[in-house]
Amino acid sequence: MAGGRTAYAYTDGLRIAYEVRRSRWRRRPWMVLVQGLGFDRTGWAPVVRGLRDHFALILVDNRGSGRSDQPGRRLAVADMARDVLAVLDAAEVPQATVVGASLGGMIAQEVAIMDGARVATLVLACTTPGWPFAYPMPTETMAV
Repeated sequence: MAGGRTAYAYTDGLRIAYEVRRSRWRRRPWMVLVQGLGFDRTGWAPVVRGLRDHFALILVDNRGSGRSDQPGRRLAVADMARDVLAVLDAAEVPQATVVGASLGGMIAQEVAIMDGARVATLVLACTTPGWPFAYPMPTETMAV
């Protein structure tokens, strides 16, 4: 994905990498894209061009992925949600549509819980509310 410049937000002593993609000539509403476990912001490459026609985009590398720092402890969804809020602060974005895929969806839900005023719209893709509240995975799926 030919990209913009990597910028960094700082939270919990970590650098959280992100990238802003927007038109300089047109004002668009903001959208932040949060990937799932094991993916960095380049995973959004197939949809960036289409979304950029309608939104100013912020693509985040979750802690432990891409150019973001590795945490010195276990990953926690609440910490990763605070990372997204730190990115919005660093990019000076007061409100955005928050899109999360898989683990990113869990993070996006936590962002909405922590600071609902920052979330214009919440878009969840292939996600769960997380344990212990999630619907149990079928035994056949666990076996696979």
